[in-house]
Amino acid sequence: MTFKIVVRSAFDEYLREMHTAMDGLTPEDLRWQPDPGSNHITWLVWHMARVEDGWVSEARKTEQVWATSDWPEKLGLADLGGSNGWGWDAEQVAGMPEISKDNLIGYYADVRAVTFAEFDKMTDADMSLPWSHPKSSLTSIASIFGHIIVEESQHLGQIAFIRGMLRGTNN
Repeated sequence: MTFKIVVRSAFDEYLREMHTAMDGLTPEDLRWQPDPGSNHITWLVWHMARVEDGWVSEARKTEQVWATSDWPEKLGLADLGGSNGWGWDAEQVAGMPEISKDNLIGYYADVRAVTFAEFDKMTDADMSLPWSHPKSSLTSIASIFGHIIVEESQHLGQIAFIRGMLRGTNN
């Protein structure tokens, strides 16, 4: 078994669980906030797609899907430039436009396709390449992919928690 099987498995599981957590939710459910200072599901899913898009482009020195597609316009977020939502305040999260579930998942699917295409090209040597950024403690290309998995897991937990508050665990 190679490292790629483990990483791909984690990425696949995240996406499956995200779809399950969003299944049957209404547009109102997707934007429901347990507290005015909380994130809603739409923001969480968009943010994770943006973060993955950004990290993968950093790892492989490629353009982001966001920058090379019409997703910013389709999602009504063209005025955001390269923002991924990090550091947004409660007002910005609440002010995010309504985004259809299909478009939200469509953007994520496009990002994931690029993630896998780039990841599949990588070797053990590529994963060992050093990486640094003044605002990050990540030190290698491998640490970028590890970070994506950890961050996606955290946000998936938030999505599942919000869904549970709305619908319970069995609905």
